[in-house]
Amino acid sequence: MKILRLLFVAFLAILALVSSSEISQNTIDRGFVQINTGDYTIDNGITWSIIDVTSVTLTDGLTVGTGASFYVSTSASLLGLSVSIALNPILGPANDVIVNNGLISLNGASSLLTSSFQFGGASFTNTGQVYMGVSGGSLIGSTMSISTNTIQNTGLIVYYQAQPGSANINIGASGSAVTNNGQICLYNAHYSQNANILGTGCITLDADSELDVKVGSSSFASTQIIYMTPQSTIGIPTFASGSITINGFGGGNTITINIPLALYSQSYSQTTGTLTIRNILTSASIQLVIGSGYISNSFTFSAGLLGLSVTYSGNPPNPISSLCATGCGVLPVAPGDEPTEYTTVVTTTNSNAQTTTGTYDVLISNTVIGTSISWYTSSSLI
Repeated sequence: MKILRLLFVAFLAILALVSSSEISQNTIDRGFVQINTGDYTIDNGITWSIIDVTSVTLTDGLTVGTGASFYVSTSASLLGLSVSIALNPILGPANDVIVNNGLISLNGASSLLTSSFQFGGASFTNTGQVYMGVSGGSLIGSTMSISTNTIQNTGLIVYYQAQPGSANINIGASGSAVTNNGQICLYNAHYSQNANILGTGCITLDADSELDVKVGSSSFASTQIIYMTPQSTIGIPTFASGSITINGFGGGNTITINIPLALYSQSYSQTTGTLTIRNILTSASIQLVIGSGYISNSFTFSAGLLGLSVTYSGNPPNPISSLCATGCGVLPVAPGDEPTEYTTVVTTTNSNAQTTTGTYDVLISNTVIGTSISWYTSSSLI
């Protein structure tokens, strides 16, 4: 069999230039990417996949259309990944907006080094899916941050660590308002609430995740559901009167509350499905709306990191809310990130005007050695 082999090696030192701020056809870029200034738009139904890079910076706004997708990923274990969107160092975030009606996936989970994913701008609106994934294995914690002053979410936002680690998680600028009417997922991640969280959505604590909640006033809406999986933790570092709604409490997860063991009393109401923790000195109380069906003598109240640790020995008696039904533990595979194989027909004409037609098997693949990534295309006559 006659073999025709075409070898094109693309090293990370090769620059892939993006010449337009509108992505109007499916595009796969491998290597460093030089981005134009100005807002970027990915048209409806179009995919832009950037693979095996160290850094991508969009200084201005980003719009991902309906059914469109934007991927940035690396497959090298020793190649850290940094993505910055709408963090203009000169003009600032005043006019930059991020709108996602499709899918955004930033994936550095294969890397053993620190990754950094940062969304800035004046506002962040998500009706689709946003995934940020890091390994969690680096000594210095990675960053996954949406630091805009206004966040509107009716879709899915996932903060993912492949293993528990010290990643810096940020949802909203400090003191700002996050309106979550969709689902926010933490997977092996720890988030200390820094913005007011409003809305009627769900925050899912999957795998070994922890959420530190600000209870009281308008800090955390009682209409927001926190869904706990068996290994997760809710922390309440400041004792103040208020209520939070919890789905899935029991089966091994924990709620910790900053109150000395000698200063609390507790009661559970089957009628309202509320577990109430009171400070006997100040009469302040926290209502944990966990649902009906719990058995009072199956609660355990003991010494914990913050003071009081609450667990339930049985399984959660109530089904998961439909608002929290989407899983958090799987990151999308970026187009072009895996080896691709296809067949094509090639017709050639020689100097005597004779034509020859052949069918070729084409393989696009890569070789990864540390920080060196080589992509090649080979073909063989079938």
